[in-house]
Amino acid sequence: MILKQIMQTNLVSVSPATKVTEVAKKMRDKNVGCVLITENGMGLRGIISDRDIVCFLADGKDPSKTAIEKLMKSAVITATMSTDVFEAGKIMASKNIRRLPVMDGDMVVGLVSTADLASFLEEELDNFMKLESAYQH
Repeated sequence: MILKQIMQTNLVSVSPATKVTEVAKKMRDKNVGCVLITENGMGLRGIISDRDIVCFLADGKDPSKTAIEKLMKSAVITATMSTDVFEAGKIMASKNIRRLPVMDGDMVVGLVSTADLASFLEEELDNFMKLESAYQH
């Protein structure tokens, strides 16, 4: 199976100049754990997670005066729609990341999280167990 088949496509993005406070509110309102930083909804510039914002706040910085580009991760690890799900899992484990943006050329078209991979693996394991059970009878 490939990422195109399991990726989330309802993406939340903001521009680099968006203030941290606004990003946090957007995360809350959209019930997401990360936001993509793009230029005019295109071209991935960075990614920010809820944990990144918490760490920023713990340092006592002012979220209403700081643009998200100051704390976003700009060296974003990505995959393509045709990346195998197991390969994506290996990438995420080796890079210690929980979310993997999926690209089509220069455009972000999806996002895969560890929860998405877990759901896929659970289904695959269930199918295997059913097959194994049928074989034993």
